[in-house]
Amino acid sequence: MPRLKRRCRGGRVTPKGTRPGDRPHESPVDSPPLEELMMQDAADAATGCADLDDAEVWASSAQMLFRPSSLARSPVLEASRVLAAAEACSDRTAAAVVAAAMGAYGPPGHRNRARGLLKGLAEDGAPLPGWACALGDVAPHRAVLLTDSWGDERTVWIDFERPDGEVRGVGVSVNGVQGARACHFVYGPPIEALAGPFEGQQHAVLREISLVDARAMAVAALEMRDFTDIDYEDDDRLDDKLRALIDQRIALLPEGHCQPEWPTFEEFDSLCGEFLAMFDEASADDAETMAETVCRFACAWCDADPLCWSPRRVALLLSVWIPAKSVCDDEWHDAVESVFPRWLRFAAERRGLTEDLLELNLQAARDAFGDMRANAADPTKRSPSTNIVTDMLEDGIDMDDEAAMQEWIERYNARPRHERY
Repeated sequence: MPRLKRRCRGGRVTPKGTRPGDRPHESPVDSPPLEELMMQDAADAATGCADLDDAEVWASSAQMLFRPSSLARSPVLEASRVLAAAEACSDRTAAAVVAAAMGAYGPPGHRNRARGLLKGLAEDGAPLPGWACALGDVAPHRAVLLTDSWGDERTVWIDFERPDGEVRGVGVSVNGVQGARACHFVYGPPIEALAGPFEGQQHAVLREISLVDARAMAVAALEMRDFTDIDYEDDDRLDDKLRALIDQRIALLPEGHCQPEWPTFEEFDSLCGEFLAMFDEASADDAETMAETVCRFACAWCDADPLCWSPRRVALLLSVWIPAKSVCDDEWHDAVESVFPRWLRFAAERRGLTEDLLELNLQAARDAFGDMRANAADPTKRSPSTNIVTDMLEDGIDMDDEAAMQEWIERYNARPRHERY
């Protein structure tokens, strides 16, 4: 599914030199305190944000200072320090902009204080930008799920309506091959502007979902993002700019639907049992091993759905997962080439996948079988544990002989570091 373009304008989004993780928490010698730099940045935003959309992005981005990053486990700034600086700031417009941003998107425990400061400044006649009191003032309107025909790549898109009737949307993409983790945030056009172009794309599907389901899907994906300690690339770090806005919007959605749960062992066993029933006794062991492999792959690297397959997932399983995680030989590779296409047909039948889409999956498998064999023979493509087990087998170690295995491991650990995996 093509990536949607995200709107993220608005100039500098955090005070210079304060990107989380870039610097220690203390300001360099002779530099103003970070809270004063934020006041200066707010003064720039008061005149530099061209419209409410730009202001929303700036206000959300500023909250990065209060959210620990993957590189720094504590925030760059304490919210209370910033609010104290705003209360004491002689530039009442800058103070109001900071209060407006934190009142809408700041840490929840500090929002009331920020809103009180903004109200007091407004009552005292402080010159406010026209958008200061409009940040975050929206109501949920409708939601859709944008996905590809396989159900692999998907984006939850939700429209929110402002008091003046203008509708703006937010999107949370879910990466199905990274544990159903939220991976791409978008802010901007409403669903109506997306629907026509999106539906015209090949293998693209748009369907209405309830606001309740939209919240459940988004919350589960955001929690998985926070749970997985991933060193984000620059593109992922752009999401941090919109995270406060996304969290605020999602919190406005109605609750009431249980978040999707991981399948139980009983459900996996039942599914594998159905698959094994298709094989005779001679092929049963290979079928069972294949079924266990796809289930482990789905749980460890994907969204725990062993019936969801796309050309991307097929290639990942065959070219990466199996060589990395399995001690492979020609017999096992032959079994994969024989049994896995039957799993793809089995999964397609249960998901109602069309013949055209199934054929694309089968073609992806045929294309990847060669890579599977080549990568399995390449130690750089295998995990350290797979390499170790492979070496043990090549050295004639009986895997049922614990003493022999322990002796081999002790010899392995005694090798110089550069000779170990």
